[in-house]
Amino acid sequence: MTIDRHYLHQQISNGQIHNPVRLHLKKIFTTNTKIYLVNPDWTMKQLTDFIAPYIIPDFGLEEFELVNIGQDEAEYAQHIYRSTTNKISDLYPGENDIYCYVR
Repeated sequence: MTIDRHYLHQQISNGQIHNPVRLHLKKIFTTNTKIYLVNPDWTMKQLTDFIAPYIIPDFGLEEFELVNIGQDEAEYAQHIYRSTTNKISDLYPGENDIYCYVR
């Protein structure tokens, strides 16, 4: 199920119009997955702040880290730093779909 939460939080996007990207999250060592539409101009901190309220009901995690899917270490790989300067579009240029583990 795709949850378009960007339009519920216009203040995070400062009213910017954008083509959202799909953030596919998979809880480590499970088949539990969710998809969120997010603003590619958000920083990683804005992204994690935005999804934080949904992580508890969607994945049962009170604290969480995001890990890029496709790394050699898989679920054990280094988490993505919650930068206040690096935008999603900088880390994933031209991507319409981003895939991460949540742990």
